[in-house]
Amino acid sequence: MFANDHVHAVPITDGRRLISLIDRDDIAPDVASDRPAAPLGRLVGRVVAPDAAADVTLRQMVESGRRRLAVVDQAGSFLGLLCLKRSGTGFCSDDDVQARRSDPRR
Repeated sequence: MFANDHVHAVPITDGRRLISLIDRDDIAPDVASDRPAAPLGRLVGRVVAPDAAADVTLRQMVESGRRRLAVVDQAGSFLGLLCLKRSGTGFCSDDDVQARRSDPRR
């Protein structure tokens, strides 16, 4: 997954329930390829509620350097990823993702 430099985090789910969010930095160079993935990541500091204030979340992501947060509901169901633009000026949109697919240099 991390061979693509646009992939910053990989959610691991059990059904709809998020059990781990793996960041690129979680993967040590010597980790065995047959090792279970879920224990490599964590949830603490990597999840946000769907009703979290966008301005507060944006500020926290910029300050922490975190580009991806998993959005989960109260039951722990994975709803999606909140993605911070490389510039740190806002969140990625569907249009941004589509434009990047059309021009991989972005």
